[in-house]
Amino acid sequence: MKLFSKKHTTQPQESVESRLRSKILDYTKQERELTRQLFGELGVGRRRDFFCQDEGTWVWYEEWREGSHRRYMTTKYFIADDQISKTLNGGDKQPLEAEEMKNFVQAVIKYNSIVQSQLYS
Repeated sequence: MKLFSKKHTTQPQESVESRLRSKILDYTKQERELTRQLFGELGVGRRRDFFCQDEGTWVWYEEWREGSHRRYMTTKYFIADDQISKTLNGGDKQPLEAEEMKNFVQAVIKYNSIVQSQLYS
């Protein structure tokens, strides 16, 4: 007696970690889309991303054109127990000054408010 009429091939199942990683990347992409204009309107040919990379790192990336040249700036913010520091385009870590600290905290609060109300509610 023939149990199967078609030859069965099994595909390896995607791992739980792989599915979770994919889901996280999808949510991160959606968060970036929602918060692109967090710091104001984007001009023509500009791109901006501000997002939480991991539990201790935030990234602000901005890209634009000046004539035929593509310019960019990447600021990474590192959150530690006793301070927040940053790097600009991969340079040395520097502690945030008071005004920048205030602006960063306000940006994170606004970011969280936007994604919570528009993506996760």
